[in-house]
Amino acid sequence: MAGGRSDGSGRPEVNQLEFFPVQALWKILLVLFALTAGWLFLSLRDGYPHASALTPVHAYAVSFVATSFVYLWLASIILRKDIPLRVVWVGVVLSVLVKASFLVSQPIGSDDIYRYVWDGKVQHAGINPYAHPPNSTTLGHLASADLPRLVNHPDMKTIYFPVAQWLFALAYFMAGANVGGIKLLILCADAISIAGLVVLLSTHAIPIQRVLLFSLSPLAILQFGLDGHIDAVGIALLVWAFVMYGRGATLSAGILLGLSISIKPVALVLIPLLLIHHAPERKRWWLVAAPLLILGLEFLPYMSAHPFEALSTFAQHWTFNGPVFESVNSILRDNQLSRIVCAIGLIGILIPLYVRRTMLFGSLSLALLALLFFSPVVHPWYVGWLVAVLPLAPRWSGIVLAAGASLTSITVVDFVLTGVWKQHGWVLILEYLPPAVLAVREIVRGYPLETKVRTTELTT
Repeated sequence: MAGGRSDGSGRPEVNQLEFFPVQALWKILLVLFALTAGWLFLSLRDGYPHASALTPVHAYAVSFVATSFVYLWLASIILRKDIPLRVVWVGVVLSVLVKASFLVSQPIGSDDIYRYVWDGKVQHAGINPYAHPPNSTTLGHLASADLPRLVNHPDMKTIYFPVAQWLFALAYFMAGANVGGIKLLILCADAISIAGLVVLLSTHAIPIQRVLLFSLSPLAILQFGLDGHIDAVGIALLVWAFVMYGRGATLSAGILLGLSISIKPVALVLIPLLLIHHAPERKRWWLVAAPLLILGLEFLPYMSAHPFEALSTFAQHWTFNGPVFESVNSILRDNQLSRIVCAIGLIGILIPLYVRRTMLFGSLSLALLALLFFSPVVHPWYVGWLVAVLPLAPRWSGIVLAAGASLTSITVVDFVLTGVWKQHGWVLILEYLPPAVLAVREIVRGYPLETKVRTTELTT
């Protein structure tokens, strides 16, 4: 029989506060659904810089920023209220359906997906994807009305690792030059990430409702569902590497880490933490050996085409939205020296995390946060790697950064409308200052949300 106090009439007295979390969550879900449906409708419109008051890129920016504020409200409910499990599953299913609705739509905030499709097309023709840039006359017979015209930096060879290239080839095999092939793989990866997070949350007695911090993140919905960034696959591999690591399957964890690094080398900064938290056994070195073996073997068939050429250019010269780098470079006025200073600063932050045996999930979160602060390039989808860890270590510094990353859409609006890629200093301040203050506060005072739950160390 349901509990509750009586108001004297024999009926249980209803405490309205008990119903607030569910009602508020439903309202938030409806708002998210309405806005994301708007994203879909506007993304299907033809052209960008029309004279109409609301072009797709305007709608993209407004929706991204607006729903990110809603996300902050949603996060406060997830972390402070008990949400019925059925509501959690509704939120998860709704997030997947919203992302699925973007399968046939073209990207708005980034054109990286066209590079994926082009690389897949090149491989489908039996050509080494690292051999020629998209605008090479050698590849002229592969050109179509859209490709490689829509590929960014067509004068540069591809920077993506072979594992990512194989996924591009698979997507092209499934859907040809349609972006739906890539998006289908990303949608599957997103579902796999959610499943892995649920397993981790259940294993470590963390409330399942925290999976909504990832699944309902506007950043994940837009950057992965709409714009189709391949990082979603790397995140899924990383999440399941954590699952295997917690089960003592060190070799499997090492293989998954290697595959994740082959999508984007984010996990490189996390491997030392996993080594330190692992029981002192020989098999823990699979966490290093397996990724090295995978990285070495995957590049072997492509070495004749110098596969690191574009990656080297990117690592040396690309900059965008990196707060520490931009601050340092504004003083030194030297791109390479500023990168060295940032690398030293990042190492200085990471070493204390590596040597202190604190709770693993919290350390992983801080390591990713530090990487984002010190990297010279921080596109909003890079923050998606941190968002994937938020259910396990829900620090407000990470939550606020996940919301603040939406402000980078202002640069996208400028670029689409004017053709100029312009970074705004005030955006950097608004985006990074609040999470920086919160991160310092969390480190100095400790983080209560992380200590209230029972978190078993991931050791064998």
